[in-house]
Amino acid sequence: MKDIAIVIPSLDPDSRLPSYCAALRERTGAPILLVDDGSRAELRGVFDECVAAAPGVSFVRHDRNRGKGRALKTAFAELLRTRPDLAGCVTADSDGQHAPEDVVHCMEKLAERPEAFVLGCRTFDRKDIPWRSRFGNGWMKTLFRLVSGHAFDDTQTGLRGIPAGFMRELLDVPGERFEFESEMLLRVGRRPLVQFPIRTIYENRNACSHFRPLVDSAKILRIVLRSACRAKKG
Repeated sequence: MKDIAIVIPSLDPDSRLPSYCAALRERTGAPILLVDDGSRAELRGVFDECVAAAPGVSFVRHDRNRGKGRALKTAFAELLRTRPDLAGCVTADSDGQHAPEDVVHCMEKLAERPEAFVLGCRTFDRKDIPWRSRFGNGWMKTLFRLVSGHAFDDTQTGLRGIPAGFMRELLDVPGERFEFESEMLLRVGRRPLVQFPIRTIYENRNACSHFRPLVDSAKILRIVLRSACRAKKG
């Protein structure tokens, strides 16, 4: 699966990231591109440790925090520039939420259907799932289905398989922070959608997440409503 890259955007990562990258390289042999989205100076060395932990790991750095959406677009642009024959990429979070075996499964799904958009979806019926995750995914699933026509099982998952052609389209999509991922879902259109269940992992109840439930949910809501208005006018 060397023609599929792994993209991991990260802000202020902890010491687990190098071993996570090494585990992914061992299982997949795929290139891994990290994006340092303006991490604090004392944590920048973690990215160097990731590169040292395994061959095939590299990173690009933002001079300041620009948001997850911009970090993803930075990675897409870098991969499309340096690896023109790439079939696509799989995005994963850096906070330990995505088990290496689920990342591998996502890559396999994309390799099987390189034209499809792939989502690794969590289940939300466990008591230990943080309220902000249940809250956000619950109302957004309904809203996205009404607007896009797609029944997304998990609107907030960071584990996604993205074909190279779609990566190129997404470079021009608005959104610099978490709202960009919502724009991504709204742009799936007629592209085949593949979804599969993944383990639900929350370290310390997802305390290191940078998602702001009220602020970011409000931004996402505005984006979805704007999309609905555009569709109605069209």
